[in-house]
Amino acid sequence: MGGGYSIEPQTAWNRSVQSKIEIWTIDGPALAAVHFFNGVGDGQNLFPFYGKSTRKAKLPKFNKNMTASEVQEFIVDSMMAPYRKTLVGPNMIGTGVQTSHLRPFKFGSHPGFRFELSFLSEEGLEYEGFVVGVIKDDKLFLICYSGTREYYYPKYKETAEQIIASILMP
Repeated sequence: MGGGYSIEPQTAWNRSVQSKIEIWTIDGPALAAVHFFNGVGDGQNLFPFYGKSTRKAKLPKFNKNMTASEVQEFIVDSMMAPYRKTLVGPNMIGTGVQTSHLRPFKFGSHPGFRFELSFLSEEGLEYEGFVVGVIKDDKLFLICYSGTREYYYPKYKETAEQIIASILMP
């Protein structure tokens, strides 16, 4: 994935790539998807397609010295950025983002972090998800799974868990 690590997909997924974000889905990204953020660099924002905005300077930026809790805040702030309407596709954009259970997590053989999240789409649809990540070689690598709370999140959660259990990062 982006030259940083490998995973075992477990099942057939539809795949799209937007800049350094790879999105895997079965039923459509607005219903459930796995997002792979492959190497967010120091000073970059999480969603690079915001870059066309003249207000880009106000968007949250990753810092290679962030702690896990600061990365968690960076992700939440990025998801709720006021310029999100320029984005088409991923379901990782929303309002009312809530996080919980930040804890250590082995990203391959590297010490990383994991947390759960919930949020609302702009239309009010409820989502659940989880995020695992690591900062390696001054870059942020994330795998985020999210889906609609009522049906799709539980439908593919175990498959997404198997994906993250398969991470190999040299």
